[in-house]
Amino acid sequence: MQTKCDRTVHGWQIHTLDIPSDAVMAQYPTVKIRPMVFTATVLDDPTGKWEVGFHMRSTLIVDIDFIEGIIQTVTKTYKIEGPEGDGRCNNQDLGNAALHIFY
Repeated sequence: MQTKCDRTVHGWQIHTLDIPSDAVMAQYPTVKIRPMVFTATVLDDPTGKWEVGFHMRSTLIVDIDFIEGIIQTVTKTYKIEGPEGDGRCNNQDLGNAALHIFY
């Protein structure tokens, strides 16, 4: 897994998508896990896309390393801090509804 993290987030929550894995793999062949995205609050973003304190939703997750606290998506790598739980989502997996979160 790529270890250089583009952003650091906390208050994160994984959302499992109800999309057939073969459809995801046809579009994103690097995704080897069930289709998921996550939401979180930004702690640090050297890229400048998000300000500290902003809430965000990721692109499709490619890999997760819970030991190192790293989530890799199709576009970025994130350092996750603290336990899973996004209060803005009632600490729940929103499933496909998470795809309707846009900023």
